[in-house]
Amino acid sequence: MDRMVQAIIILAVVVVVIFGIASLSQPKESEIKIGAILPLTGSISVYGEYAQNGLVLALEDINASGGPELKFVIEDSKGLPSEGVTAFQKLAADEDIVEIVSMISSVSVPLVPLAEENKIPLLSTVVAASNFTRGSEWAFRYFHTADIEGPALARFAVNNLNATEAAVLYVNDEYGTSTYTAFKNECESLGCTVIASEQFLFADADYRTQLLKLSASNPDALLVVGFSQHLPAIYKQAREAGIRIPLLTTSGMSVPAIIEKTGAAADGSYLTISYYTTYPDEPKIKDFNDRYRKRFGKEPSYYAAYVYDIVMITAESVETGGATREGIRNGLEKISYSGLMGSMAFPDSGDASLPVFYATITNGTLVPIK
Repeated sequence: MDRMVQAIIILAVVVVVIFGIASLSQPKESEIKIGAILPLTGSISVYGEYAQNGLVLALEDINASGGPELKFVIEDSKGLPSEGVTAFQKLAADEDIVEIVSMISSVSVPLVPLAEENKIPLLSTVVAASNFTRGSEWAFRYFHTADIEGPALARFAVNNLNATEAAVLYVNDEYGTSTYTAFKNECESLGCTVIASEQFLFADADYRTQLLKLSASNPDALLVVGFSQHLPAIYKQAREAGIRIPLLTTSGMSVPAIIEKTGAAADGSYLTISYYTTYPDEPKIKDFNDRYRKRFGKEPSYYAAYVYDIVMITAESVETGGATREGIRNGLEKISYSGLMGSMAFPDSGDASLPVFYATITNGTLVPIK
């Protein structure tokens, strides 16, 4: 072969290889970047694990259906407000990121003014704090609010347990305080008095002193408001202290791993649950749960289901409003979506309209009360 021809072929191959490497290292122009602030490490890292798994399954379904090509940039909040703020500022500074997803009240509430300042939609879950979306055009909540879940638990205590006096043990943060207040107000409106209440700190592990004080007031029911690392210990310590009155709590107890960890101490207790937990045999919910088990080798939870829905809602909002910050916000405002949590929309408040159901725990098994 002529040397000149060989040189031309070699040069052509080098150019193709360099171009190929460059194209792999550059983000695709069609990619739509979404930020996510999740508790990947720290005391509630289990939430972040469920969230990531739900995100993976949602992206697989979007890709299979030919939906918008979403790319998630994930930052670790460690479950701490300060870390969440730092993560938000980092993500919002990237002009290509058109939405930020976050989890839990204590991390998400401080992000709302930052979302307003940066004019970027903040779509959050596992956020019950009453004031989360109040007065904001950019904050959206896909979760039961304390103003929904607290009164629902009060109605159950009065109507189903015939409680006339109740007590409350709650974590001293936005989530705990909001739920306690909403529960207390509804109880009083129904003729039930909250005769005692005690707080605990997020990092606490021993609740015996508070439980003994609450038990001494002799209530008909005890509401417990805390996170996954609190509930098993509180329930066990309550039973060890001889407290046999009905225990009530929010939907966080519905996670299979939490029920298992709590063991026999959970039997006979009551809780609010989601549509997803109430109707596990509905085809799309059953399919999600089966895929989750097969893919990750673990039992799914409603945390994963919430994030799955959030990703799908984001994809629909992109298609409706466009792949810009303002476009996604407009898309969220108009969305009507039917997912693992049931049918929903975001009314003017920015809070998803999600139904609440109830369940009891019997022999370590969650039994929906339909």
